[in-house]
Amino acid sequence: MITDFGHTSNLVQSARFEATAAEQNEQRIRQQIVMQVDEAYFEAQAADNVRKTTQAVLDFRNVTLRQLSALAQSQLRSTLDVQLRKFWFPRRSWRMFALKALHKRRRHSLWLRWGEGWRYLCSQRSTHASSPDADPEGYISAAIADRPDLKALQLHSESAVHEARAEHDLNYPTVNALASGGEVPIHDSTIHHEYGAVGVNINVPIFNGGLYSARSAAAKLEARAAEQDASLREIEVARDVRMAWADARDAYLQIAVAQRLVDETNVAMRLAQARYNASLGALWN
Repeated sequence: MITDFGHTSNLVQSARFEATAAEQNEQRIRQQIVMQVDEAYFEAQAADNVRKTTQAVLDFRNVTLRQLSALAQSQLRSTLDVQLRKFWFPRRSWRMFALKALHKRRRHSLWLRWGEGWRYLCSQRSTHASSPDADPEGYISAAIADRPDLKALQLHSESAVHEARAEHDLNYPTVNALASGGEVPIHDSTIHHEYGAVGVNINVPIFNGGLYSARSAAAKLEARAAEQDASLREIEVARDVRMAWADARDAYLQIAVAQRLVDETNVAMRLAQARYNASLGALWN
């Protein structure tokens, strides 16, 4: 083969782009696995915290029930308080909450038992939250530049473009060189004992029923479709990043609100404890 006017080279470039796209798909799957393990870890951690909180509430209410019973036996409290306490206690279903939280933790921990993921349960990972940027454009640019699924679609689009060029190059002629040489086994004085010949073969596609033209048109349409898929995925990535940024901003703002609620609850708890110690009311109200 001397030249086929780019047909083979375009096929090679198309195959290279497809191979790189396959590597990006592998990277995408790896990142999805890491994300799923991270989500399972934090959900299991949250469920464990809910279980601990629920168990602490159960222990606290058991203590207050025993305190009320002791005060009633000493005739310092009415037995009505004890009866109300016993009636009110199971209706909150705290034990059911604790069991559900424990079940949720075990279910999410199954994700972490595979391979390296089990180390998540044995490590203390930092959960310090930093404030998201005021503008999501930086996150969008980083996502568009680093997302493996978007890169794979872009590479697939490039591969389709080169494949379309290769199909179009079939309309050009191909030029082949041929050579032959040897020695005549039967010696004859009238002819040379050795011979050799060199020739060039030019194949010009003229009559093939429009096959190459149809294949070229189909490949161009597929390349355009692949380009539109990549563009659509880029829009979806930008949309997902904006939504995740908005959720992160809301969650970060809720952290401060939750902290203030915790502080107010601690103050109310101390006041209620002091009021109870002064025999001015029931601690469990």
